[in-house]
Amino acid sequence: MHHRQQKLGCGTQERPTGLIVPVCVNDGKNFPQFAKDMHQIDFIEFARVGSGFTKSERYVEFQDAVASFASDAARAIVKVPCWQEEWGQKEWIDDVIAGLVDSPAPIAKRPTLA
Repeated sequence: MHHRQQKLGCGTQERPTGLIVPVCVNDGKNFPQFAKDMHQIDFIEFARVGSGFTKSERYVEFQDAVASFASDAARAIVKVPCWQEEWGQKEWIDDVIAGLVDSPAPIAKRPTLA
């Protein structure tokens, strides 16, 4: 999607609506640089587990944030260009793969047991 967005000129100042609606639910340290540079909807404060969270006052804030995100995603979906046959061609896919090889994502370190 990032490759397609770049090729179509989406997510730029001229065409600010992108094809990606990024959400961050972690610290983002291992995100590739292009992802770090994107404006992200921040869900870090809501990254909780357990039923206690659903009974907290913060859960209402979480639901409001999800509703807002859903609206942003719906607006982005409506503006997505129609599929183009070239996107399935070998040359297009090779271009995507070359972009990934040229800028690989960092490898996360395996957690150690203390």
